[in-house]
Amino acid sequence: MSAGVADAGPHERVECKRILMLERRQHVRYRVDEGILVVNGDQPGRIRDISMGGMAMTYVSRKSPTPLQREIDLVDSAGVLVLGRLPCQVVEDARIPSNSPFSQLKVRRRRLQFGAMSAEQRDGLRRLIAAHTVGRVSSPGYRPE
Repeated sequence: MSAGVADAGPHERVECKRILMLERRQHVRYRVDEGILVVNGDQPGRIRDISMGGMAMTYVSRKSPTPLQREIDLVDSAGVLVLGRLPCQVVEDARIPSNSPFSQLKVRRRRLQFGAMSAEQRDGLRRLIAAHTVGRVSSPGYRPE
């Protein structure tokens, strides 16, 4: 078999194309433990990963999609504020397909980029990453500077 060609079955050959993706992230991403939540107005969500530059979260949408406040809060599972009024903007918001055809929940994934933070907020975010993460998120081709 030649490079770039894969067998798809006994009578088929499919041309495989190499896809190179440009990694634009500037910061290492970390998985966040289950005890930290993000609150957007009155809408809670689960943090999937976080970095000094932004985060990804999932949430259940009452509408499609829930409008983003310009600032979010990070709270612990008891509702105690861990880090407040983080400025951010939406980079992506997409519906996550359900595995169940009977599910009425509309789960969405939202990626946020943090805006200009105060020195206190940056320090708080560093402390949160140090205390409440459970490892790095791997990205193919990612090489922090």
